[in-house]
Amino acid sequence: MVIFKLVQNKRFKELSFPELQNITGSFIVQENEQLTQVSLPHIEVISKNLIIQENEILHEIHLTSINNIEEHLKIENMPNLENLQIPQLKQVGGDIFVRNLPSLQNLSWHLERTFGILRMEQLYQLTDLHLEYLSIIEEDIFIQENTHFPIFSLPSLQQIDGTLTIIGNNSLQEISLPHLPLFNGTIKISYNMSLENISLDIQNLHGNILFQANAILESVTLIGLHYPEGNIQLLSNPSLTSIILPNTTDIIGSIAIINNQNLSSIDFPALENIEGSLWLEDLPSLNQFTQTKLQTIGDDLILFNLPSLSILNLPSLSSTGDNFSLQELHQLESTSGFLALNSIGGDFSIQENESLKNILSQLSLWTVQGDFLVQDNPNLPSSQAWQIVDHLLFNQYSGTISIFGNAEN
Repeated sequence: MVIFKLVQNKRFKELSFPELQNITGSFIVQENEQLTQVSLPHIEVISKNLIIQENEILHEIHLTSINNIEEHLKIENMPNLENLQIPQLKQVGGDIFVRNLPSLQNLSWHLERTFGILRMEQLYQLTDLHLEYLSIIEEDIFIQENTHFPIFSLPSLQQIDGTLTIIGNNSLQEISLPHLPLFNGTIKISYNMSLENISLDIQNLHGNILFQANAILESVTLIGLHYPEGNIQLLSNPSLTSIILPNTTDIIGSIAIINNQNLSSIDFPALENIEGSLWLEDLPSLNQFTQTKLQTIGDDLILFNLPSLSILNLPSLSSTGDNFSLQELHQLESTSGFLALNSIGGDFSIQENESLKNILSQLSLWTVQGDFLVQDNPNLPSSQAWQIVDHLLFNQYSGTISIFGNAEN
């Protein structure tokens, strides 16, 4: 095995090996003050690592024949690199780090498969990541803090077995992925200031979804996704107006939709079961929430600070595995949308709902495993809460009862 290292050299301005065809070890070029160009025109295979990093004035890298790097590829931390040419590169056996290259304008490669982590970060001038041939991603991929490319596209993608992280790409307007039968990993799409819509077609997902703080994101549509095995979170997207999961029947995890100020439509028409929690919080524009097929929630149902919500209809919901909480739903007048609810595995809590007048539909309840809390609902007669308690006592209810701050009988 041969390792070539050029480190902290102050004499070389250009590095070229026109006759060299293969490197049986690693090729490392690092911290060379005067180096401006690296050229390996005939090398096809590097059997270990290719590392070129922290060369202050390097602006050209030409690796025109390399098609396989058996371990890691790291091109990083070079403020003046403008041109990176690896046009024949198809696969890398380890990690790929192409990052902190703020002047990079031209990137050429033919990447088809990654076996390690792929990081493309802080590429401030690059307008195209050139991942059109990438079909198999066997670990995580990070696309972060790249300011000039408008489209992230993986048109050939067939398989991904890791986390897809797309964060802080200020010019990103579109994410384009093909239909994926299976996604074995987590999706994180956050802090992309120009992204308007997300539409993904994933048949089966074994991982979490997080969409957070995308400033002008207006709609999210997740096609397929029949039985996602993980949590779905949509947090603090201030322009988001609609969320659609047209085909999802079971969520093997939790769903949290929190602090989306303009969200007015949540549409899960096929959803029947949630194994975890359903949590809706701080959604001031949501005026109705209807899930006609939802039957069971395995953990909490939390609806908190939904000040415009006047229509709440979950007519098929029969049970929650833990807490049931309706709090600060100031336009809601009745809980008649829960006609089938008969079992709560935790606390039953109805608090601080200004317009609430009727909860007698909850006479359908047979079991509450936790505390019974009906508090500070100024238009709700306390007698209705006591009627529900009397009904529960027939089934030997033994939790703490707290009924106060409601309307006089």
